[in-house]
Amino acid sequence: MNKDLLQRVGLETFAIVFSVLLALFLNSWWAQSKVDAGHYKTLDLIEAEMKANQVELEAAIAYYDDVIKRIQAALPDGITEEEARRLMENCCQLEAGGSHLTAHETAVLTGFYAWLEPSSASAIMSPFVGQKEVNDAAMVLTNVILNVDPEDLTGFFQRYLILSTSLRPSIQDLLAQTNSGLEEVARVKAAH
Repeated sequence: MNKDLLQRVGLETFAIVFSVLLALFLNSWWAQSKVDAGHYKTLDLIEAEMKANQVELEAAIAYYDDVIKRIQAALPDGITEEEARRLMENCCQLEAGGSHLTAHETAVLTGFYAWLEPSSASAIMSPFVGQKEVNDAAMVLTNVILNVDPEDLTGFFQRYLILSTSLRPSIQDLLAQTNSGLEEVARVKAAH
């Protein structure tokens, strides 16, 4: 009887320990699946933000190409005051805009990038870091526009031409980084 009692106590102990370990494992698995679901949602938000930025960057490149071409065409022959005002209004349109960084900032604050492999995190973060630099350069252009001397429109357009010509390659590089970031997001989604 002593042996039966020991077997029964041993079996019940094993069942209790197994049940507790199973409950802990399931709890951990459930908590991790919630964290993973949050990461997938963040990845979706980052992808949507990158796509929105991609559209804006493509529009910015086309915009700068158009404005640069129009200013270059107008400067050698001189520019009428009406043309100058119209060009200045066009210059102001893009400078008021800005790209999206919200999902990236949230991902940084929540530690999302630690969930990714370092190379993936770097590829996905890169366009957002570059975006800040382009936004800063666009602010310089905005300041040029805001501080225009109505008596020196030719000087304004020369400065604007120099600044926008130098900003365009940065926007092109940023678009390439954004495209690479979108490819990396797709790779990460496929891997998980």
